[in-house]
Amino acid sequence: MPRAKVVEYRYVGFIPTTSLNKVLDMIEYYVSSDPEWVKNIEVIELKAFKNKQTYKEEKFPLPFFTTIKTSWLSATLDYNFTHHLRFTDQLDKLRDAIKSSGVGDMVIEKIVFSVPKKPILTEELLKRDKYFNIRSPVHASVNFAAVFESRFAGRNGVYARIVAEETEEERKEYKFKTSALDLVKLLDLKYEWAKGKGTGYPLGEDLSLIARILLNIDPDQLLVKTRQLEKTKVGVWRPVKVKKPGEWLHA
Repeated sequence: MPRAKVVEYRYVGFIPTTSLNKVLDMIEYYVSSDPEWVKNIEVIELKAFKNKQTYKEEKFPLPFFTTIKTSWLSATLDYNFTHHLRFTDQLDKLRDAIKSSGVGDMVIEKIVFSVPKKPILTEELLKRDKYFNIRSPVHASVNFAAVFESRFAGRNGVYARIVAEETEEERKEYKFKTSALDLVKLLDLKYEWAKGKGTGYPLGEDLSLIARILLNIDPDQLLVKTRQLEKTKVGVWRPVKVKKPGEWLHA
């Protein structure tokens, strides 16, 4: 009797855009409507950039003579809560700065959210894995650092299509790439993220953990999604499904 085929799956949580404006819209939504979110969630690191090229064409009376003046406008954002004031207290000022600078929007390279451990951890995780033992002197922080980094979504497949749809506006207006923000690490806030060391907890196979992290950051699922990947015969991971995290938990 032939053996049943064993399919390997892994999962990646992501925000299907690198647009700073869209992520700020999500944050402002919760700041204005959800006091519990403001109490529990915070942006602790954010890196973004924008290079904008502008043209001014000037034609002279001669039909065969034209000049084009080119200029560049570069902007960088490098926020870290260990050096700056609370991020959510400065949203209005940041929005004003982006608007007055003329850059329009910026590309997020990295964003890190502080997420409380308690609503994410289950008794099963605490028993199974010493990494999550919040009483351990090695991992004493009550918060995780959920690290998202920019990743190119590719040009083909279900994942690339969804990211392309979500990013259509910024790709047309600001020439952004078809990229998303992947949840790449879950670090202990105090002993790993703050000290810049540690690899964090391996997220790939724990769908419920990924979903709970995303639902704490974005409870109404305005942006966050999770994709399922399967391992092909040649060992390549191929995205096969994309859902909102709540849909995975109730499947």
